[in-house]
Amino acid sequence: MRTEDLISRLSDQPPRREASLDQRLGAALLVAGAGAALVIALLDGLRPDLLASATGAAGIVKFGCGAALGLAGWRQACRLSRPGLSAFCPVATALFVIAAALAGLGLDGVARAPAFGLGLALDCALPILALAAPALALGLAALRSGAPTRPALAGAATGLAAGAAGALAFATTCPANDPLFVIVAYGSALAGMSTLGALAAPRVLRW
Repeated sequence: MRTEDLISRLSDQPPRREASLDQRLGAALLVAGAGAALVIALLDGLRPDLLASATGAAGIVKFGCGAALGLAGWRQACRLSRPGLSAFCPVATALFVIAAALAGLGLDGVARAPAFGLGLALDCALPILALAAPALALGLAALRSGAPTRPALAGAATGLAAGAAGALAFATTCPANDPLFVIVAYGSALAGMSTLGALAAPRVLRW
């Protein structure tokens, strides 16, 4: 084949499309979340009444709030990684409202605060942090393809999404049935991951 023919054939081919930042970050979080779910299933097994518990008050908080907060963190991180855009993300804001509404729905009818200590809450929070760590690492690596001008905020949003991925994985085996306890324990883990993301991102995402 002549060189001219090869150049002509290559120029006729459509340009190769690279994955967008949204796709890269979303794929990183999904892969890490699926891996965390597999690990927890192999180590601890799934909760026997998983399907039934998912529709209860605690299940609404675990899975409903977790999914909403994970999506909100993903969308907010993508928004913060595009220079020139304001930090306000309507989609993320709507998802935060949905998460708050689901938390209120889960707490509806709770008559008293649960009797639990710090140790019991840590029994949930620490595994979530461990399961979410790979998601945070992969998420921050994906953000390097963007140009976040506020890396700490982008890292906090990524940490929230990573924490939600770990929380959703852990929820498949967690025996806790009290929605208020779930909010305290899981919320602590998500806050911890957001803090870690905010601290790590300025170093990882340095231009």
